[in-house]
Amino acid sequence: PHKHVFLAIGGNEGKSPSPIQGVSKINTETKAEQVWMASQNEFLGSIAHAPSTDGDKSGYIVGILFNGSTSKSEVFILDADNIESGPFCRSEVDCNVSLTLGSFFASGSGAVWDPESIEKSFALSNLFERKGWNEAKSDFS
Repeated sequence: PHKHVFLAIGGNEGKSPSPIQGVSKINTETKAEQVWMASQNEFLGSIAHAPSTDGDKSGYIVGILFNGSTSKSEVFILDADNIESGPFCRSEVDCNVSLTLGSFFASGSGAVWDPESIEKSFALSNLFERKGWNEAKSDFS
């Protein structure tokens, strides 16, 4: 029952497996498709749909892009109503972000974390890493 589906797509027109280099918007009723493709040396990670607070708009597509020419990562934002026009915002980040990083959009007060909670979660994550508690063991024989 969704009117549109947004997909991260490969860059070689489906001829063989390829890195993700674009975003496709498919209308589930008419089957019409809009596509935006990044440049040849740019690769995408996961994308997320962020709904608009304006009922007349479909919202935004937010994602991570890695530029292979500059070895820099960027956050990009597409207008979900006009995918073909490409990102209206691209912002370079200070580090390389893994393209396997998952993403989602959450709104409301439940999506806001204070700096102290983030610091505690980070410290706990580091403890688990040092203790080796994040490793999957398969030696159950």
